[in-house]
Amino acid sequence: MSGYVSLARFIDHIQTSNDQTVSYMNRETGSFLLFNKQEVELFDLGAGIGNLPGWQQAIFDQYHQVEESDRHIRLPSNWEMHEVEVMADFFDTIAHKALDAELLNHTRVSGSLTRFNAALKRHHLEEAWQNFRSLTFKQIACDWLENYKIPYVDDTESNAGKFTDPEKKIWPFSE
Repeated sequence: MSGYVSLARFIDHIQTSNDQTVSYMNRETGSFLLFNKQEVELFDLGAGIGNLPGWQQAIFDQYHQVEESDRHIRLPSNWEMHEVEVMADFFDTIAHKALDAELLNHTRVSGSLTRFNAALKRHHLEEAWQNFRSLTFKQIACDWLENYKIPYVDDTESNAGKFTDPEKKIWPFSE
């Protein structure tokens, strides 16, 4: 690779991915490509490829080049980021057991993200959660890039340093 991948851009890219997209990164340039999952499924099936409109044919050609190249690597999806596990790890940093249990219960029901966010707001933990989440995603991203031997530059803002010690409890209540 001629340069380094921007860790900040990489994290931003994986955090904004969703279950409707498939993302790739060019190992040589550090550039990112994003494809619509429905189109990818259509392309993989080969259904109606010859009848695509020009704009979609260009996307197909680009996707086909990505799939055939060893320069591109598929990025982890938001599902592979295990956000519910990240939430559970966040709960472990809370010293107040009743609050810990309340937040944990919000991840086990329908509409869990909305309820979880409401509970964070109610207990003034939004900033603590965002800092913890940012630091965790940064570690996941670093591990992923190192696993694939992709050089990166850490150009992130490290405002979550207080969470570097997993034993530190962030909520000031006693148990």
